[in-house]
Amino acid sequence: MNEKKFELLDRKILFGAIYYNKKNVNGTNDENNENNVNNENNMSIIPIKDQVDMMVALYMQNKPNMYYIVLWPCVQSACDMLIRRLSCYGVPIYVKHLDLSYDNIKKFICLLYYDHPNNIVCKIIEHKTKYLDKKKLHRISFIIFNNFLNVDISGSCAPFKMKLRKYISECASYKGNINNVLHINDTDKQTECYSKYLLNDRLFENFCNC
Repeated sequence: MNEKKFELLDRKILFGAIYYNKKNVNGTNDENNENNVNNENNMSIIPIKDQVDMMVALYMQNKPNMYYIVLWPCVQSACDMLIRRLSCYGVPIYVKHLDLSYDNIKKFICLLYYDHPNNIVCKIIEHKTKYLDKKKLHRISFIIFNNFLNVDISGSCAPFKMKLRKYISECASYKGNINNVLHINDTDKQTECYSKYLLNDRLFENFCNC
């Protein structure tokens, strides 16, 4: 399992976040320091997660075709392979890993399906958490994907979504229902809602504690 909690996959946003952090650390952006912006080994300017979240959120504002691809605990071993596969069809820009308790996974599911009727959400929670250990933390990962090529990714049976589910199941040697391996949102409004909480750790923590 990847021990990193987050990783920027799009270099443009990475350099923007480094530049933002550099200005805050040094209080200047004079020409003598410009060469340090591209030096990722300068640990004093490597952005922390909150800054990266903010930069990603700003980057996504008013951009169409931005999707959250959520990888459930049963197939976490296939996360890197999913990122590589997505790179063939668009731009995966950010991956973030959340280690959640059983109760917080249920709340996470409520967030993903916030616009569904309560009885449907309850059934989804029951289905998704059926085999989870209630006493352990479980890792959920999400990849923010720029679908600028407009592949068929949205909709419960969208062709590209089904191909991804099958591919991830095979990569993780998962023998269960392929519908259990990942979730992809359908609308820009959902993307906006997800970003509000998943790119703001404090707000997401408050959501889980409510």
